[in-house]
Amino acid sequence: GARSSLLLSVFKERTAALSLQQEDSTLLPTQLSSLNEDTNQYGANVNADYKLSTRTSAHASLYGANVKSLRTGITNGIRQLNVGLNNRFNTKINGSLDLRHSKGRIGVFDNRAYHENAIVATPSVQY
Repeated sequence: GARSSLLLSVFKERTAALSLQQEDSTLLPTQLSSLNEDTNQYGANVNADYKLSTRTSAHASLYGANVKSLRTGITNGIRQLNVGLNNRFNTKINGSLDLRHSKGRIGVFDNRAYHENAIVATPSVQY
């Protein structure tokens, strides 16, 4: 629309390691050495923007993905919701305020669930 936009993305991908596990073993602990070598991932993302005025807009996004390590069998499900406002205070100063909620599984040692709530305020000045 004239004041809004909506974008839907869907993905599925398979990744393969570019280096051997032995080459990376000095960089990572043994529990992590094969976690990201070969994975299957699929998910979706929805982004919505709405222009409230000439200076202010609102945005929201919903993201979900499942990542499975083909070597270890560990699965990590990630879900994230973001909502926020952007404002142009004058020609050189902008600001944004975002609220984020995310949850998933750590999937490294004992596959524990986690959740995060965050508030992020970002001022920016152009010179």
